[in-house]
Formats: sequence, C-alpha cells, structure tokens
Amino acid sequence: MEYTELADYPIPSGRITEWIPSIDAESYAVDPRPLSPNHRAHLDFFSRTDVHERLGAWIGTAFTLRGAFDHTLFAQTLEYWIARHDAFRTTVTEGRDHGFARLTAPADAVTIEVLASADTNGAGTYRYIEDVFARRISALTQPHMMAVTVESDDDGVIVVVGADHSVMDAYTQLLLIAELREIYSALSAGRIPALPPCGSYVEHCAAEHYAAAALVNEHPAIAEWESFWRTQSGALEMPAFPMPVRPAQATDTGPGHQASLSLWLLSAESTEAFAAACKRHGVSASTGAFSALAIAIHRLTAGADLRFVMPLHTRTTPESQAAAGWYVGLAPVEVNLDGVGTFVESLSRVDKSVRRNAGLAQHPYPTIAAAAGMADAPKFAISFVDTRYLPGAKEWGERDRALRCRVDNSDEVYLWVNRTLEGLNISLRFPNNEIAADSLHRLIAEFSDILRVVSRDGDVAVSLPPAHLSNDQTPSGSPQLENGVVENL
Repeated sequence: MEYTELADYPIPSGRITEWIPSIDAESYAVDPRPLSPNHRAHLDFFSRTDVHERLGAWIGTAFTLRGAFDHTLFAQTLEYWIARHDAFRTTVTEGRDHGFARLTAPADAVTIEVLASADTNGAGTYRYIEDVFARRISALTQPHMMAVTVESDDDGVIVVVGADHSVMDAYTQLLLIAELREIYSALSAGRIPALPPCGSYVEHCAAEHYAAAALVNEHPAIAEWESFWRTQSGALEMPAFPMPVRPAQATDTGPGHQASLSLWLLSAESTEAFAAACKRHGVSASTGAFSALAIAIHRLTAGADLRFVMPLHTRTTPESQAAAGWYVGLAPVEVNLDGVGTFVESLSRVDKSVRRNAGLAQHPYPTIAAAAGMADAPKFAISFVDTRYLPGAKEWGERDRALRCRVDNSDEVYLWVNRTLEGLNISLRFPNNEIAADSLHRLIAEFSDILRVVSRDGDVAVSLPPAHLSNDQTPSGSPQLENGVVENL
C-alpha cells in the first residue's frame, strides 16, 4: 500500500463513470450538533480562498473491485455505505454572523447520480478524474464525496473514491477498501454485509467542539505549543524543515505544485529485522523510524534538533474505530541528540520526546493556534502509520492505493512513513525546486542507509559522516530492490 498523488497512480485506459451522491434539499434538517474546530477552520479557509477551484482539496483511495461489474449493484453499494456513515450525509449552510450551521440528512435520503463518459486513455483518464474531483468535491457544499470507476478490458474495474478532508482521514481512506468490497459482495449474494459497528462522526465533532471550550489561555496544552513555537528572540514561529528548501534568489512565479514521491525503503523481512532491533530495547518500530530520521538530520545539519509536527488519530473509543470522518489531532515533537553516540542510545530519548506531547493531539489544534495567535500552518510534519492490521490489509494488491491531490506551497515538507505488510515505505511532498530536491534527496538517502544498517547490524553510530551517493546508486523501486540508495528525488 502506497500513498501518492493521483498522477503517480497507474490508471488504465477504459470507460469512465461518475457516481455522485445526491440528497434533495428538503431532506436536510438543521442539526444542532456543532462542527468540530478542525471542520470549522477548514471551512473558514476555503470560504476565503480559490485554491479549491484550481486544485481541489480532496484525499481518496483507488482500488480494484473483483468480479463482474454491475452498475446497479455498485450504486446500491455506495448508498449502503453512505447510509452507514453520517460523515457523508452532513453538510453546512451559512449561519448567523457569517458562520456555519450543520445540516444532516437521514440514512434513506441518499441516491446516486450516475454519469457515463466516453472511453479515455491512461493520461486522459487521470486528467478527467483530477478535473472532476476538483470541480465537484467541495468543503462548502455537497457532494463532499464521490466515486469514479474505470472499466478496462485488461484490468477489470478500478474504483477511485475522492472526498473533502472534512469527512475523510487516512484511516477512512484505508478502511473503505474492505468496506466497499464487502458491501458489494454481500449485496451481490443477497446477504447482510458483515461489517463492524461504527459510531457517529457528527457526535465526535460535537464532543471536540465542547472539549475546545476548556482551552483557555492558561491551559497547559496552549503553553506546551507556545514553548514549541517560541524562538530565542521570544517570538512564536512555526518550525520549518531544517535543510534548505528555497532558491537563493526569490521568484515571483508563485509557490507552484509541490513535488511528490513514494519510495520503498525496506523489504518486509528487513522491516521485521529493524522492528526486532527496536523491540530489544523496549520501543516500537515507529520510535526507531523517528530515531533514524533524527540521526539523519543530525548528520546533515551539523547537529540540528529534529522539530516537527506529528499528526495522530483521535479514534479513542470503540465506536470510532470503523467510522468515516476526520479524526486527527496534532502534537509537537522536539528531539535533541546532543551527547547520544549510537542509534540504540537514541531510542529511549526519542521515545520520551515523542510520547511527551502525544496527548496534546486530543486537544483541538485550531483552537490552540487561535488562542496563541499562530496563523501559520505546520511547515514540517512527520507521520508514522502501521497498516498491517487494518481490515482487508492482507487482500490489498498493487492497484490498491491511498491518494492525495496536488498541493501548491513553497515551504512545506510533509513525510509519511508507512509500515505495511510489504515493508517500509515513505511518501513525501516538498517544494518543487532544485534546492529542496537536493535536500530531500540527501535526507532520504541518509535515512534509508541508517534503516538498512540497523536492520542488518542492530545499531549504528550517530556521528558517522553522511553517506555519499554515487551515480550508479539507484532508488528502491520495490521492496526487493532495497539495496539501492534513493536517487530519484
């Protein structure tokens, strides 16, 4: 399972069909349950920007649907799925004082509008889907989610689901594959889909809203974030990626599309060896990955601390585990390796650094940022996701993938480290210029070298000189090619 832009997904040629959820206006009722701070901040942003019209702000999933494809059955599948998840049946309307009020429709109010298109080739299919998602999926109006299918004689049926971030997070992206496959199969067989119970995302939003009310200026969560942002001069500043990402000479061409990559760093066997090396010292593979990144940054920047924002899920109740929605909080992390000699020695310090503020993710970040006067979005974020035990993970194939839309930005660097049944993968987006490409090239090469040495030897020195790349070293295009050094940044 990889996490890439749609442009990097191998879409086949074939017949395109759009599947658009439709709810009559009279079916909506005013819902007194408030929006979450995440949702409200998201709406505030898109109500004052045109980026949605240009690029969209969707995330999604592509996957194969097995067996003969029945259009009527697939429409029924989507209706069943949307009825199950209230995240897809709720929307907003402009309320008093230019705010937003929630509207929610009942489970039986959804129908699927089906729009067939002509056959396209691979590149044409990609452009078609990107354009459709950018035009149709909105944070402000329904539909907030839709699907496109591509029927190919050679590749069967590819389903691409896209949704606004306000109703979908990374776990929703991954869980929907097994859910939609099971619903389709069950309806085809005339049985009830075997799905776990799921809670209400709308209820979760209300709970987050009321939790935010406790975040007054004296709250410890605000103080922790302010400490993370505070510079030596006393100003509050969002930490940036600690290596150069901007050209020396400023340009007036705007931020442009960010570069996007997905790379396999370790095979399944080597990932198990790396995890075992971490476990021998009482920590998880995620702590080991953060340690390896901290060492790579330390080597490449003459000892700089690793300071980043870490997204964490907020699915803390049993009923939230299978629910669709945006269950994400943020935590600040700062790792200092002064005096640490080896990877093994770094583990306990990194583990404490990551755990220290992990609980802050349960406090709505937009409320904290507003209270502190922090207007900047996170500039450097690292996420670790272990997908091995998610429903359906054993059935994922090469054509099943989590997707994100393109982003325009000139200084953000986001890394997603993904542990899968296939091994260890990293996905990243960063400014699309030679300076940033060189910095990320060197970081990922150093990071992957540390991972490989630890998986082989169990430890590595912190202060080794950075690995030098030669022209004949190649990237690991698959888990089986892990001995190649990442080269195509």
